[in-house]
Amino acid sequence: MRKILVTTLALFSVISAFAVTDKKTVLDAIAVIESSHDGEAIGDAIPIVMKFADESPDVVLFVSAEVAPWVFEDLKLSKEQKEVVESLLLASYAAGSIKHQLAIGKLDKNPYEGWLLALTKYEELKQKIQFVSPGMEKLQKLQKSGKLKSFGEELIRKKK
Repeated sequence: MRKILVTTLALFSVISAFAVTDKKTVLDAIAVIESSHDGEAIGDAIPIVMKFADESPDVVLFVSAEVAPWVFEDLKLSKEQKEVVESLLLASYAAGSIKHQLAIGKLDKNPYEGWLLALTKYEELKQKIQFVSPGMEKLQKLQKSGKLKSFGEELIRKKK
């Protein structure tokens, strides 16, 4: 848990160095995360998305062990690989959630839209790095069975 805190604090210190992000800039960064395979471009987009998620009153993100299981699991990866996986999946989750909330024009705590992009990136990462996240595998099964959105709704109800 201490490693997660240190990683999170380091990420937010990097994020704080950037100016406040506007909607167009964050949507451009989200487009990079969604479609790019260029690690450098994605690396530049991640802090923009995370800063917007942290500071914008237009979005809300729900994060817990159930929502972002890859952050809390021992993925048996090198330190560098773990940082890449955690950062990209968390930013993908945030990007999907942000894009959805901006599109509908209201706050939505359901993690479903964020999970969809995170699951896409998870599949890409699995092919490159050769790892498995039990929590992401569970989310994939729920998605394939059509139960992922209702699972997100249930998590939100439990948190109220």
